[in-house]
Amino acid sequence: MDERDIIAEVSAGPLRRGVAVGALIGLGVVFGKIALDPTLSGLWQGLSALGAGGALLLGGLSWKATAGRIWLTQEGLFDHTGAALARIEDIEAVDGGAFSLKPSNGFAVTLKTTGPRYWAPGMYWRWGKRIGIGGVPSGRAARFMAEQLSQRLPKRSR
Repeated sequence: MDERDIIAEVSAGPLRRGVAVGALIGLGVVFGKIALDPTLSGLWQGLSALGAGGALLLGGLSWKATAGRIWLTQEGLFDHTGAALARIEDIEAVDGGAFSLKPSNGFAVTLKTTGPRYWAPGMYWRWGKRIGIGGVPSGRAARFMAEQLSQRLPKRSR
């Protein structure tokens, strides 16, 4: 993708990325220490070990996902691999309101068609006709992208 085509970009800064992934790894370590406590019953040790594994796995997935970027171009939303998240003609609405179902520091996009489910922890998710962009990236960059995207949608007559 040519840099001249990019209108807006959302990415995770190194500090935000480190804090988010560090929190998940820290949670995994805490669960791991609890799982090793010999005074707990086998059930609680097993659940704690499961929680530790889940948190560490999620930390690893988040580290990988937050290394990427999301771009807005005239054609639509794309991830850092060039894969299309949503084409402009398929976007019905953009919602960045405080009470909407969206990631923190982000916005939600409602699509006209259903797409495949996908989750890049800390960056975006896609579920049915909705895409949520945000989480670890800065709120300022996400708001700018949401505004630019809203301006590019065709105006509907009421």
